Amino acid sequence: MHARFTVRGRVLDLLALVLGLFLIVIAWAVSSPVGAVPDESDHIVHAYGAATGQTLPGLVDEETIEGRTFTMVRYPADLEDFPPPECYRFDSSATPCAAESHGQGMVSGMSGMTRYPIAYYIPVGAVLWLGTAAGLGGPATLVLARIVSGLLSVLVLALAAVVLGRRFDRRPIAAAMALCMVPMTWFLFASINPNGLEISAAMLLAAVVCCLRHDAMAGTRLGRDVLWLFPIAILVLGMTRPLSAIWACGLCLLVLVPVQRATGDAGRRVPLLMGPRWWAVLDVLLALSTVAWLAWTSSVRGGEAGEDRMGAWSALPFVTRIVAVLQQWASLVVNGFGHLGWVDTPMPLALFVLWVVAAAWVFGRMSLGRVRPAVGLGLVGAYGLLMTTAIFLESYLSAFAWQGRYYLPVLAAMAVLCVPALQGRMLESRQLLRATALVVVAGACATLIALVWSTWRYVYGFHTPMTRFDAMPYPWRAPQWAPAIGTVGVFLVGTVGLILAAAAALVPWSRASARPVPDSRRAASFPRPRPVRSAAPTAHGRHRRP
Repeated sequence: MHARFTVRGRVLDLLALVLGLFLIVIAWAVSSPVGAVPDESDHIVHAYGAATGQTLPGLVDEETIEGRTFTMVRYPADLEDFPPPECYRFDSSATPCAAESHGQGMVSGMSGMTRYPIAYYIPVGAVLWLGTAAGLGGPATLVLARIVSGLLSVLVLALAAVVLGRRFDRRPIAAAMALCMVPMTWFLFASINPNGLEISAAMLLAAVVCCLRHDAMAGTRLGRDVLWLFPIAILVLGMTRPLSAIWACGLCLLVLVPVQRATGDAGRRVPLLMGPRWWAVLDVLLALSTVAWLAWTSSVRGGEAGEDRMGAWSALPFVTRIVAVLQQWASLVVNGFGHLGWVDTPMPLALFVLWVVAAAWVFGRMSLGRVRPAVGLGLVGAYGLLMTTAIFLESYLSAFAWQGRYYLPVLAAMAVLCVPALQGRMLESRQLLRATALVVVAGACATLIALVWSTWRYVYGFHTPMTRFDAMPYPWRAPQWAPAIGTVGVFLVGTVGLILAAAAALVPWSRASARPVPDSRRAASFPRPRPVRSAAPTAHGRHRRP
């Protein structure tokens, strides 16, 4: 059953959702010092260079130092006015040092993000360029760039929810997306790092793939919205980070898998071939262009590990290398959920357990009674297996230990791909609402706890309260660092944003489920039993159907 709302109500719900997510982004953006995200200083330099044309193909100035290729950029000196990460990174008990003023004028610096795609860096770099040109100062401009970075991710996420909501029940959509909003997702959204946009872009492309397969299964023409969004989503995801091209191409393969039409026709249709020919050619060319950029990036990034490291890795026994890669992969999910900062701020393990239990219970309940979804769970598993294999091969061949945040786009895309299979008909409207509310409320509580945990890590640092207890951040000493809006301000803004976002996701459905449902609509929400041929023949010698 799909509840119907007025256009005005839908717009208000969407605005409340975006406003709530925007407030959460602001809270996360000021909860940690600039530089607390891995390589954020390099991303700042690269973003400014992209906005000013210094890192674009044909204009880039590259320099190789000890086997590693760097990009040379000139940028305002006050963009370095933040606490140096060397004071606290890799040490959870240390807190940020005082920021040093680097004065005015332009300085030359290096960025290790050589030949990175530009989809993320140009808009964020434009904020850095405009902020410094307007005289806002380095610290204010950097915080503003963090907020804009989070806003970009939130808007892409909202677009994915809108396009899915036009074809599927919105409650499973809310449940799937709430499960993607883990602490690491919010931490990356509100930082100067393309990893956050990569996650939301993967969710958008996965949403468009679901819609394409849905329209193809319905036997109708592909929707105009997905015809436009599919090439845009390919370009945004594939041009965010180097390996994003792999995630984008993997999702594109799903529109090449034929679907069985639901109109009774025995034929199978390939979703990509149901659109205009020029559209299919454009999609293929865009996917190939992202792979070409990946090859161009890899041509200089292959020397980063150094000959000594690759030699030491090759000297290890084959079995040892395989076990090392498998062991590293096993920790990707746990680290990607909540090992924030420079992998020095682990979230409480209870939050991860809560997330896994809620995901398993809700996905299991919502998938009951599904009838040939547009994207089956087997297809979702095949995509995850293919992407995991690509990660395994890249890690083995380059001796590179992956971090959990690199794997989050794949997990987020898989969660969105499950939306068609979560349209099960075994739950009534109230039961479906309760299942959705469980995920949304659990995710909001986990986000708030993670926000407090991460903020106190930089304000007080980790400390062991008693022997044999795990270290944790709490007010065990005087504050060593303060957010721009204060610690209390961070918690208030984050709490208001979470309440708004949760209300926008649940309140409209609670009103709809409270209305009486006609018996005809209630019966139509459950699958009809197949007709059974009677065992007794009729007077004419034929079996009759009841």
